[in-house]
This record gives sequence, C-alpha cells and structure tokens, in this order.
Amino acid sequence: MPETLPKPEIPESALEKRLNLKAQYEACLKSLNETGVLEILPDKDALGIVGIDGVEYPLPSYQEVAR
Repeated sequence: MPETLPKPEIPESALEKRLNLKAQYEACLKSLNETGVLEILPDKDALGIVGIDGVEYPLPSYQEVAR
C-alpha cells in the first residue's frame, strides 16, 4: 500500500488573518460539538448534522469556508 503524504498547509490569506477566520471556525465547531448538534454521519464518514428531511449534511472543512 503506498504511503500517503501529508497535505501541504495552505497559508492564510490577509483577509483570513484580519477576520481571525480560523479561530472563529474552531469556536463554532467546538460550540456545535459541545451542544450535541454535530454527530458522526455513517453514510458520509464525517461530522455533520442530519436534517429534518433525513439527509446528511457534512460539516464544511476550514478550506471550504475560507474559499
């Protein structure tokens, strides 16, 4: 099995730094987790929520939010 290389860290943009986006993202993630809103989605193998429509909605990654 080939060894997987770690993904390179993408430097934060000036706007991300100014908005303190990473800290905001992590604080939101922590709050959602501590309040029990997030759960492990079995079909997606990720953290997220199951909507009232029964569809699994995975939590967006930090890179998706930053984009």
